Amino acid sequence: MMKYINIIFLLMLSLSMAQCSSDDEPVLPRPDWNALPEDFANGNPNWSAAQDATAAAPAWAVDLTSNDAAPAWTDPDKSVYPTSMTAVVRLTPVLEYFAADDDAMAAFIGGECRGVAQAVMSGGVKLFFIQVKAPSSESGNVEFRYYSSRHGRIYKSVASDVKYLINKVYGTADAPEYPDFEQSGKYPCIGKAFVNIDAAKLPFEVRNDDEIAVIIDDECRSIAHADNGSLWFDIFGAKQGEEFRFKYYSAATKCTYTSEQSFVMPADGGAVGSAESPEALTFVPSGSMTAYLSISSPLNRYADRAADVVAAFADGKCLGVGECIDNLTYKLVIRGLVAEGASVDVKYYNSKCDYIFTVPAFISFANTSVVGSQAQPKSLDINLTGKHPLRMNVCVTPKGVLESLACEADVVAAFVGDECRGVGRVKFNGSKQAVCMVTVNGSIEGSEYVTLKFYSSVAKRLYESSRVLPFVGGLDYGVEVLPEALEFVEK
Repeated sequence: MMKYINIIFLLMLSLSMAQCSSDDEPVLPRPDWNALPEDFANGNPNWSAAQDATAAAPAWAVDLTSNDAAPAWTDPDKSVYPTSMTAVVRLTPVLEYFAADDDAMAAFIGGECRGVAQAVMSGGVKLFFIQVKAPSSESGNVEFRYYSSRHGRIYKSVASDVKYLINKVYGTADAPEYPDFEQSGKYPCIGKAFVNIDAAKLPFEVRNDDEIAVIIDDECRSIAHADNGSLWFDIFGAKQGEEFRFKYYSAATKCTYTSEQSFVMPADGGAVGSAESPEALTFVPSGSMTAYLSISSPLNRYADRAADVVAAFADGKCLGVGECIDNLTYKLVIRGLVAEGASVDVKYYNSKCDYIFTVPAFISFANTSVVGSQAQPKSLDINLTGKHPLRMNVCVTPKGVLESLACEADVVAAFVGDECRGVGRVKFNGSKQAVCMVTVNGSIEGSEYVTLKFYSSVAKRLYESSRVLPFVGGLDYGVEVLPEALEFVEK
């Protein structure tokens, strides 16, 4: 009986307070509290870089074509030129690669044809045998000319390299000579490059129909050779000192990638790397740039290299997702899907805070450029003004008059100064206690103190906690089953 009397008393008290309130004071409308907007993520955002438009395989090939007419070389009159010397000539590997049945070779002295070569296969190799004819008084130099039917080009050797001598033997079947034809061609500087590609480090799956080439000034300048899993290249240079990179077309992604490493064309006959010590190559999407970034203080205290994510954005699309390569250093490859000079934002997802931080216009896009380095990354200085990525869960049961007035239609909010940092609700736990539950957003730096405000839907009054709570990120101030008691006073 006493229990029912107490309930009736509380109801009468509530009605009386409401009546007195309506008679004596204006009714306060329900406040429209809203926490300051934050950039919480609700889990890993799973950013994914936009893909380049798919493209057909480039079918890279060195362009050695010319428009020289096919020659009509003929042997000279032996009665006019009774003496001779013998030449056995083989093409250099890069020219032999393009050799065809309709090719021709001849020897000249002073611009006059003195012998046409006969092509002979010897030990699986094509050799050119030439009887070079001359008068007994001949003292000139022999120039060899080679016509490539595939490229429509006539190559000429350096005449001063070979002086005419009667009965001279210039090369044999076992040790043929290699006239320097390339010096008269489109690319007179021929070099080699030995490289190694670790398939595990490629951003795509290796396939048999992939393509790789050396590119100089947007031109293919190489012939690729595979040898026991390693690669080496004949490189065609216009001159020593040209800069080149390797390009790789992936049949899996239908995109082209460029080596991060650049090289300089060696002198004619020189090499980049060696068979014993090849150059290691890594690739990024063609037309991209790279940035090495580090997370600055104080956010680095909350960083988790295994779960955090860094990404680049522009024009509303993701241009690249970073790879954590060393402690808190990220390698961020930014795809060239924006105009040169475009502003690129960098976003950082912090998993411990479940928050996305943005650094607007952090980088200007510049094709092939590199910002920072692994040894000296560029600091990702994030402005934390107005950012409250830490959270504190508050569960309190109101003391005083609100013990009897609290109901689930009430609303509670947390304030730091004049800023609303969280809006919560009222519910009753298993012990029939009214529990005010609110998640409070707080700053990483500085000391903050939280005031709880409570609007009673019964009394139509606003109440405030009698004391402030120090904000501690990650703290649970009370729990639903065992809330902290907190007194509220009318505001």
